[in-house]
Amino acid sequence: MNKPFLAVDLGTTTIEIYIPDQESSGRFARFENPSRLYGADVLSRMNNTARFGLSEKLQQRIGASIEQNAAVLGLDFSNCSGIVLSGNTPMQHLFFGMDVSGMVDAPFTPVSLSMQHGLLQGVPVVSFPGISAFVGGDILSGLYALDLLHTDSPVLFVDLGTNGEIVLALPGEGLLASSVAAGPAFEGGNISIGMPAVSGAIDTMSIRHGFCRFHTIEESLPPKGLCGSGLIEAVYELYADGQIDRHGTYLSETFRKEGFPLSPGGFSRELSLTQKDIRHLQEAKSAICAGIFALLDASHLRESDIGRLIFAGNFGNHLDIKKASGIGLIPEALIPKTSLAGNTSLQGAIRFARHPEDGEEIASIVSRAKSLSLADSPTFKEAYIRFLELP
Repeated sequence: MNKPFLAVDLGTTTIEIYIPDQESSGRFARFENPSRLYGADVLSRMNNTARFGLSEKLQQRIGASIEQNAAVLGLDFSNCSGIVLSGNTPMQHLFFGMDVSGMVDAPFTPVSLSMQHGLLQGVPVVSFPGISAFVGGDILSGLYALDLLHTDSPVLFVDLGTNGEIVLALPGEGLLASSVAAGPAFEGGNISIGMPAVSGAIDTMSIRHGFCRFHTIEESLPPKGLCGSGLIEAVYELYADGQIDRHGTYLSETFRKEGFPLSPGGFSRELSLTQKDIRHLQEAKSAICAGIFALLDASHLRESDIGRLIFAGNFGNHLDIKKASGIGLIPEALIPKTSLAGNTSLQGAIRFARHPEDGEEIASIVSRAKSLSLADSPTFKEAYIRFLELP
């Protein structure tokens, strides 16, 4: 067998790595990004890094975390052929020790959007290029993995993360990409009981007559908190059960003050979802919906013109399409056209590691992509207000 490679998805909240295995399809590991300690969302993390001179410290911590977890999977770095890394523009800057101060404030200028090369413990590392400051290598990797440059109908590609990226693939015309400040709610950030999608996180649930039943990742008990998919399901179930109204407000005064208990009795820690938590999710889903609406409007398309709606990211592995539609994240007309692609950022890194000759194809995706800024878009702002409420 040839020397093994390491594929890395460097996410804002979690890092996922892959090593090929002669006995199976490969070995995976997902773990919390250690730089999350310096800011739950990417903007606060960059701000703290620039303000306190943390670039070298974060670079070392991220690299050490990848190395340690790769070792747990049995990878000997001295026998590694190379590393393909995929991440958003700020995270790739932190990995390579590049200055992030230019991306803290407008006009959000990165040091470079080009493919980067470096070393981790003597092993060569290559990263994906980016499209813009906030449509980075992780999105490009997903577009490459799904071959969305060659599609026969309009396709919407959505990555639900701290910075929600949306790409509209237009047959024969290329790609229109944008990003929205969705906030970290989809990844469990800024939620009172939020956490990444790791062991012990509630990822699915049902609520009937105020009684809650739930499932945790790896069926680990007691539950430690809610990940993004669990948050969506909790709000959907509360709405369907008549515990909250379309404004996201608790109908019961008791719950409005103290939150709704998701794991009452039998556990040492009671997990309750607060009014503020619900609002954070409404704001996150509204930003995504408004971003989609603005891209369609800029392309003179309607929802009915879309051939496929693809959700990507680790979040997408657990997303219940019906419940996501039930809170307004997915238009009802697009439910049969919606699919979950999983971690396409990592999928692209694996593909490129196996086909390093695809550099020209990756460059072609960059050249065919246009970035649409929504910062001053009246269409986006009006749609954002409209989509705040539950349907």
